[in-house]
Amino acid sequence: MLLHVDRRPSVEALAQRLNVDTDVLFPYFEDHQLHLKLELGELDPDPFIEKVLAELPTEINISEQELSEIYGRSFSTNDDLIEIIDSYRPDLQIILLSNTNHLDVTYIEQKFGLISWPDEAVLSYKIGMRKPNADIYSYVKDTFDLHLSQTLFIDDLPENIQAARQSGISAQQYISPAQVNTLLKDLMKQR
Repeated sequence: MLLHVDRRPSVEALAQRLNVDTDVLFPYFEDHQLHLKLELGELDPDPFIEKVLAELPTEINISEQELSEIYGRSFSTNDDLIEIIDSYRPDLQIILLSNTNHLDVTYIEQKFGLISWPDEAVLSYKIGMRKPNADIYSYVKDTFDLHLSQTLFIDDLPENIQAARQSGISAQQYISPAQVNTLLKDLMKQR
């Protein structure tokens, strides 16, 4: 939500760089087991790259930095949403909860500063849990001693919303910056 994500341009650029078919490469950056391990912190970037390249029909090598830069083309900021959330500071504590990996985080922080932007950042690869696993919501509740009546989780994926609700956290699916503004106004009235 803070970032618009479109993997296609990055995967196309990487496929061209590695001289492989885009459709063969794309799963490695979405739902492939290696990608999931990267997001859980079970694989560091270099072993991830080595394993992906070993499975692809290519002899070309790529560095972690180059992959991070190519992969970073997936992202652009949702400036309207960031501005709205910022307007509620310092009265609102912002906790970023993200399924992500070291490659993405390095680029996102260098380019946009969005990992240091929230008050706290809970990153899947650092804690070994991903949304929608119920454990990640318990982790956030326990770590930050949340007052659930004053907590709102906003996400763009329905399965993450459902999991948060099942964990006792009020949750809404992201639609637009204007919708988030309304939700935050309502949340602030409850305080």
